[in-house]
Amino acid sequence: MVCGSFIIPRVRHRLFFIVLVHLTIIQVLADAEKRIVELDNIFKRLYEDNISGKLSDDRFRKLSTDYESEQKDLQSQVLLLREEIETTEGESANVERFLSIVERFTDIPKLPPLYPA
Repeated sequence: MVCGSFIIPRVRHRLFFIVLVHLTIIQVLADAEKRIVELDNIFKRLYEDNISGKLSDDRFRKLSTDYESEQKDLQSQVLLLREEIETTEGESANVERFLSIVERFTDIPKLPPLYPA
């Protein structure tokens, strides 16, 4: 029982930390995906402004290069974040399984004596 009282709180703390990291990654992923959509819309407006003459060709090239670079970086980040989400989901499942095993085996009642006195 002493082992369980030592381990269980630490395992629960680890599980809490994993869930917190997981939720943070999900939020960062959502923000990155939202920004990718915003960049698509910005690029469309830039193109329309360039075609209509509101934006010079040089300025269009500069801005579109910057936005395309940002979008490419975000797309790479999205792939990494999705992999990290899978990893944290696996870690969480492993910790939950371990916790259930520890709880099951640390709550063993005192065994009766084999031979009565």
